[in-house]
Amino acid sequence: MKTLMAVLITFGFVFSSNADVLKDFDGLGENKDLFDTAKALHPDMKVVVVQDRVVDRRNRLELGLGAAYMSGGDAYIDSYGYGANLQYHITPWISVGARYDWFTNELTKEGENLINDADANGQGIIPDIDYLRYSYMGTINIYPIYGKMNLMNLGITHFDVYGTLGYGDMVLKNGKTGAWTAGMGVGFWFSQHLTTR
Repeated sequence: MKTLMAVLITFGFVFSSNADVLKDFDGLGENKDLFDTAKALHPDMKVVVVQDRVVDRRNRLELGLGAAYMSGGDAYIDSYGYGANLQYHITPWISVGARYDWFTNELTKEGENLINDADANGQGIIPDIDYLRYSYMGTINIYPIYGKMNLMNLGITHFDVYGTLGYGDMVLKNGKTGAWTAGMGVGFWFSQHLTTR
């Protein structure tokens, strides 16, 4: 009953002061009067309000570095990818970008055994391995969810959930082929200039 009463009083206060309710909730605690009213209803509770985004991503560039291990495609080779990606944030919710990855490759145990057996017998099959050399693609990213959380009272962590879609080319030893990418993930912001995805 107390909670219902607190909600009704809070909304009554917001509407009576002609405040824009959506703006109040979008600002995550921007309305000081609303904060003071909520605190007055429960003075014994600790109330913490998180203000603005840690990073305003409107018209902002983001540079990312990445690494990946790929296995399971070709039975004879494992590939390691290293990449860089540049994103231009049009708004905090949409960005377009370019991505470049280069690869190193090494034989798996199965590939080594096949080649060693062929050399030892003087006959056999040495496979023609079409390994990855590099790739490049254009991407579009959408960030529909943005949030903040208090991590064990150590500090406020800002995060966003994103989806990505892209198209480009993968250059192999024997030529190139078109490639699509799609994915989703979570980015955690540690500061104005550092995030992990």
